[in-house]
Amino acid sequence: MAMTPPSHPTCLRHQPLLLFTTTIVTITLPSTATERLIAAARQNNLDLLNEALQEAGSTLDVNTRDAVGHTALLYAAEFGAVACLTSLLQQPGIAIELRDRLQHETSLLHSCKSTHIGNDATRKACVAALLQAGANPSVRDGSGRLPEELVENEEIRQMLRQARMTQRLGTGDIVDDDDDDDDDESEGEASD
Repeated sequence: MAMTPPSHPTCLRHQPLLLFTTTIVTITLPSTATERLIAAARQNNLDLLNEALQEAGSTLDVNTRDAVGHTALLYAAEFGAVACLTSLLQQPGIAIELRDRLQHETSLLHSCKSTHIGNDATRKACVAALLQAGANPSVRDGSGRLPEELVENEEIRQMLRQARMTQRLGTGDIVDDDDDDDDDESEGEASD
């Protein structure tokens, strides 16, 4: 004959057992202005970024690298931190073309190939801000690829191609024939 356990509330043997565990997490807050600047860029925390910039004032080098060789701008570009990226691009002396030490890539390359950026709108905003600030759209990554070859979104790819073509046109690759024609006509009129 099978025995049934007693249903008395004081019998804990057949009661569900709830275990509570306590995990102690130690959070180390960035202590220096440079550490806060880099942490803010990674987290898109504009308040923390502004606090670090104001606290340190003109003594803060916005191009300071962390232990792995990244700057705040590189992190903002890699993590799609648009607000911080835009603010950093307005800082005097910001080095847009500075490359990280691990992959030797610029902020534009980080924005184009990062897997941390969750959507095309954020990637587009980062790329547009960097191009507007003067980032080089002809820079190549370690494999020799252009930024436009690193993005899947056709709209962003076109924006990068356009910026690269505009850059090439601005360097004097095309001669303006209209100026020469005007000079020839005026010389002919002077000899008549």
